[in-house]
Amino acid sequence: MGIESIQQAKTDLLRRAAHRARNSLNGVIGLAELLRWSGASQDASVYSSIGTSAGELKSVLQPLLDIAIADPRLPGEPRPLPIRSLLQELAEFQQILARERQVLVSSEVSEEVPPTLCADRLKFTLLVHLLVARVVAAADAGRSVTIGMKADGGRCRLSIAHAAPPEAAATGAPQERQAVSADLGFLDELVAALDADVTAEGSPGASRIVVALPLR
Repeated sequence: MGIESIQQAKTDLLRRAAHRARNSLNGVIGLAELLRWSGASQDASVYSSIGTSAGELKSVLQPLLDIAIADPRLPGEPRPLPIRSLLQELAEFQQILARERQVLVSSEVSEEVPPTLCADRLKFTLLVHLLVARVVAAADAGRSVTIGMKADGGRCRLSIAHAAPPEAAATGAPQERQAVSADLGFLDELVAALDADVTAEGSPGASRIVVALPLR
């Protein structure tokens, strides 16, 4: 049951990413056609739009391929991962997908975290993508979602959190906390493959999922 649920979550995420990639590609093609038919003289905004669409396409394609080939059933190959640049890439990918929901996604790694973290890249990125997608789906428009990491003894604490605007924080958001934490058990096999632990935490106006990973 766990593997089937992970595969379904992968499929849902890939569908959204593929839709965004198609939109970006269509933007590049459409603007290129505009240039071809309208002559050499063009407004600078057209060239800027081409660059934006091409940049989004580049940001989407590599994570999309990583997600597609990641399989929690296969033996892992732990390797040193450049954790800061990797989390930044993951955040940029998720930001593109979250734009329609008007949710801001960013990453933040504490100074005490070492430059690299030894883990299976495909399984690690798949886990982060699925958890971020869960948090973004539970966040209202205007929220910010942060992918953060801190060192805690012999383990790293990876957190995916969203916070309410100040005016909403006083009342809390129990429905959102419930949505974030519901049914995380479907990730058990993927979490076990990374020798990690996952918990959901909540406080008035904020919710987060925390992944404890071996620091090695």
